[in-house]
Amino acid sequence: DSLAASVGEEHPSFAIALVSRAQCLRNQSDYDGALELLERCRGIFACSVGEGHPNFASTLHEMAQCRCQKSEPDAALELLERCQSIRAATVGDEHPDLGATLMEIAQCHIHKGGYDAALGLLERCSAIFACSAGEDHPSFAIVLLKKAQCRVQKGEVAAALKLLEQCSAIF
Repeated sequence: DSLAASVGEEHPSFAIALVSRAQCLRNQSDYDGALELLERCRGIFACSVGEGHPNFASTLHEMAQCRCQKSEPDAALELLERCQSIRAATVGDEHPDLGATLMEIAQCHIHKGGYDAALGLLERCSAIFACSAGEDHPSFAIVLLKKAQCRVQKGEVAAALKLLEQCSAIF
């Protein structure tokens, strides 16, 4: 690998390339292969930029997505809670990266049947994406869609339909 030869296998740039490879593996449903690469990335980032760096948080987020897709929501939540605290400290409470982390945490709660917990998190996501991207942005619509899914699961069909109408107007 030419990048490894030029910067070394412990350099953050090499880790970023590994994250990209891990994302490809995750998209092919090779979650174990992706996690293996992401563990390596986590180690590189921990040693090179520290555990409080946004790249370390992004790696935790990627690992959590793999865990969630492997039906391991508790393991995903543990990773996401660390990611959330790093992102809140580095980018702030109103940044879209924090919103993405909160949405992933909500997804884990949905997976576990915790619809009320998910809805609380999705309310925060709505506020973040409304301020950062606007209420006509697809990110905001995705939050509405997830809220609607929770409402359906709770038997609140009328509330879900209203959210889906808002979502359809954006898409």
